[in-house]
Amino acid sequence: MKLSQKIRQGTFTQKRITQPNGTQHCLNCGNDFQGAYCPRCGQSHTTQRITWHNFWRTFVMNGIGLQGTLPRTLLELFYRPGFLIRDYLAGRRQHYINPFRCLLLLAAIFILLGNTPLAGDIRATTSEFGASFSQEFYTASAQEQAAMKSMTDSMTGLIYANFGTFNLLLILVMTFPFWLVFRKQGQFRAQPLNLSEAATSMAFVGCQNMVLNVLSLPFFTTVDMGVLSIVSYSTVILLFVTTLWQMFDISLGRFLLRFLLLSVISFFFYIILIYAIVFYIVFSQGVF
Repeated sequence: MKLSQKIRQGTFTQKRITQPNGTQHCLNCGNDFQGAYCPRCGQSHTTQRITWHNFWRTFVMNGIGLQGTLPRTLLELFYRPGFLIRDYLAGRRQHYINPFRCLLLLAAIFILLGNTPLAGDIRATTSEFGASFSQEFYTASAQEQAAMKSMTDSMTGLIYANFGTFNLLLILVMTFPFWLVFRKQGQFRAQPLNLSEAATSMAFVGCQNMVLNVLSLPFFTTVDMGVLSIVSYSTVILLFVTTLWQMFDISLGRFLLRFLLLSVISFFFYIILIYAIVFYIVFSQGVF
């Protein structure tokens, strides 16, 4: 079987469960049943005593979704993201990991790897780039520059310390503009998107961004931050356009107009979020 087929069928990291012969006894609810899974509680007939032999598969692979669902989801997020979201919203969810669960997992991986020599000092590098960027476009006294650097350091530390929460906030920021602009487009005209479906769609987009953040970690201290930012943002925008283009069956002209409107509204909400973070730092931590 080809690798792509294994990923799509969920056999990338395990063998498919075969139908057993005879009556099985469920160790969870005590029900006697025929087949691979208990119809009363859903537990597999292969449930065994916890040993080191099955510990990895039972608690690690199943626990974080590595039994086919995570690799398949991440793979499809980069070559058919819009179709993946359409499938998930249509009810075909068994083969994909929950996007919010995936997002929190990727955020944890980013923070874990970000504290290793692989990434260098991310906070220091980001802070220096933010300070140099602000000085380039903003002429100020030494006192104002020091205050700006203090603000940049505080914002970087706050975002990095709450990276998962910050990404969830970005999803919330994107959800309403996305729902407002695309709720009745394409195949969703008869049954418009609701806010929950819009949030789920943006969660998948957030997973794309988190994967790119993780992949960019080794380059934080080896590549110029300006170049890295341009490449990262260009890739994010390209993926976002591809995702929405695959997701909605509408003409190119209508899509471009809707995307432009979405960009303007999203930017407005994003600025509100940034100012909210700045005000929180100013009034709660006394930066100035």
